[in-house]
Amino acid sequence: MNSSRDDRKQRGAHYTAPALAGVLAERLIDCVRRPFEASARPLRILDPACGDGALLEALHERLPAALGDHVQFEGFDTHPEAVETARDRLESRNATIGRLRETDFLEWSRQFAPHRQFSLLDDDTDSSTRPDWIIANPPYVRTQVLGSARARAIADVFDLSGRIDLYQAFLVGMIATLPEGGALAALVPNRVMSTRGAADLRDYVRRHLDLETLIDLGDTKRFDAGVLPAIVGGRKSSEASDEHVVSGHFVRMYERQSTGDPETDEKRVTSTSELLSLTSSGTYALDDRTFDVRAGRLRTIEASHAPWAIVTKEESDWLDRLRQTSAHTFGELCDIHVGLKTNADDVFIRDDWDELLPRLQPEPELLHPLLSSRRASRWSPNPDDGRRVLYPHRTNETGERIPIDLEAHPRARAYLEQHRDRLASREYLAETGRRWYEHWVPHQPRAWEEPKVVFPDISDEPIFFWDDDGRLVDGNCYWMTLRRHRDDLDLLYLLLGLANSELMARYHDLCFQNRLYAGRRRYITQYVENYPVPDPQSDEAEAIAELTRQLVETAHRGESHDTLEDELEAAVDRAFDL
Repeated sequence: MNSSRDDRKQRGAHYTAPALAGVLAERLIDCVRRPFEASARPLRILDPACGDGALLEALHERLPAALGDHVQFEGFDTHPEAVETARDRLESRNATIGRLRETDFLEWSRQFAPHRQFSLLDDDTDSSTRPDWIIANPPYVRTQVLGSARARAIADVFDLSGRIDLYQAFLVGMIATLPEGGALAALVPNRVMSTRGAADLRDYVRRHLDLETLIDLGDTKRFDAGVLPAIVGGRKSSEASDEHVVSGHFVRMYERQSTGDPETDEKRVTSTSELLSLTSSGTYALDDRTFDVRAGRLRTIEASHAPWAIVTKEESDWLDRLRQTSAHTFGELCDIHVGLKTNADDVFIRDDWDELLPRLQPEPELLHPLLSSRRASRWSPNPDDGRRVLYPHRTNETGERIPIDLEAHPRARAYLEQHRDRLASREYLAETGRRWYEHWVPHQPRAWEEPKVVFPDISDEPIFFWDDDGRLVDGNCYWMTLRRHRDDLDLLYLLLGLANSELMARYHDLCFQNRLYAGRRRYITQYVENYPVPDPQSDEAEAIAELTRQLVETAHRGESHDTLEDELEAAVDRAFDL
C-alpha cells in the first residue's frame, strides 16, 4: 500500500504490528466468554478504522471453529487505498465481507452518540445494524491538528470536554454503537488511564463498559509513533451504571535494565505475543530485553474521573495504609503552576544578550534569570547557565498582568520588531486578543518572589528543588507555591522533602503508571497535586521539614548529603506509620 509516513501521521494512522494485532484479537475473544453457536444472522465484526485490515485478519485467524463461516467482517476507513488493501487481505483468507468502505466512523456513529442531535457533517448517515463486536486501533490525532472548529464539534457530539484527542471520540463512539452485551477490544494510548484530559472518557467507559481487559504496554515500543499503548476490552453494560464492573485480565508491563545475572528470577519468553499474553506477575526476558510484569486489580484514587491504576493486592493494601495516615494532599496546600511557554524560545530565551548590538539589547528590567530542566538538581538548582528570558509583561497598579508598552522600551521594541513576522505568525495568540509580542503561557509576576519548589516535567527520578531568589521557570518545568500561610516555610520544606522521597516515588508509580520510554516519569499538575501529606503539625512532619531545610542548604554549598537523605527517608516512613 502506498501511503507516506507523514500522510499517515497527519491522519493518526499507525498500523498495528502483527504481535499486537494477535493479542488484541485474543483479548476480544476472551471478553465474549460464551459458547460460540450459530445464530439466525451472521456475527458482525467491525474495525472502525481498519487501515490495511491487519486486525480483522488476525481475528479471522483466531475465531473458534464453531463459528464457521457465520461471521461477517466489516471495516471503515477514510483512506480509499487502505480500504482496498483490507479487502484484498480478507478476500485472500476467504473471509465473508460485509460493509467495507470509505466511511468516516465518527460521522456514521453519531446516530448512537451521547449528543446525537449535533452533526459533524450535513449529509445523511447510514443507520444499518449495529456491529456485535468491535476491534480497533483508532487514530490518534491531537486537538491542534484537528483544528479548533472540528475539535469542538466532535467534543459536543461525543460529550467530551477539554483538549480532546481523536481516539477519545472513537472510543465513546465504539461503545455507544455496540448493542448491550456487545464486545470491544481497542488499542489506545495508555495516557487514557491517567491524564486529566481523558477524565470524561474514563467516566464514560466506567459507566457503559464492563471492563474485562486492561493491559498497559508501557514502553514496549510496538509502534512507529510517540504513543505508549494500552489494550482496553470489555462488554457493553446492560444499562448505564455507576457501578464499575471490573474483573479479568489487568496487567501492566514496563521495560527495565537487565541485571545480566543468570541467578535472578527472570523468566524467559520466546515471542512478543507470549509476552503480551502474560497473566501473572514477574520479571520476564525476551531476546536481550527485560520486562517487569504486574498483574492485579484495577482501582482509582477516589472520584469517578480519577486515574486508573493496575496494582497487586500488596500494592493496593500499601496505598490504603498510606491514605489512612494522610491529612491533606499537595493540591489542598499549594498551587502548582506550569512554567512559561513562549512558543518562540530562540527569540525570547538567550545566553548572549550582551553580544547583540547595543540598540537591540532589551532593557535590563525585562531580562530575567531562568530555571529550567537543564538546571534541575535535587534540593538546590545547578549553577546559573547564563540564559535570560525576555519577559514582555508587567504588573499594573491593581496587580494584573498586562503586556509592556513597547514605546516605553525602545531597545526591546527594536529587537522584537526584527522577529515580528515570526512572532505575529502565532495566530492563536491573536485569536485570544493578545499582542503579537506576548508569551503564550506567561507567569503571574506577583508569584515570582514567593519561595517556591520547582521540578522538571520529565525525569528519571524525583528532582524537586528550592528557589527563593525570584527566578522565572521555563515551560519544561512546573513550580508550586503555598496556597495559604505563604510565610510558613516549614510547610513548603515539608512538601519538598515528601516530593523527593522514595516513598512518594513509589506512590507516583503505583497511582499514575504513565512511565515514558527508558523508565522516565512524567511530573505534571494532575499527578503531583494528589500526593498525600501527613499532619503538618505532627512531630514527624516537623522533622521532615527541618531535614529538608538542611538538605537545601547542604546542596547549595555543594556538600555531600547522603546521610541526611537516609534520615529523611526514615522520617517520611514514620510520618505515614509505615
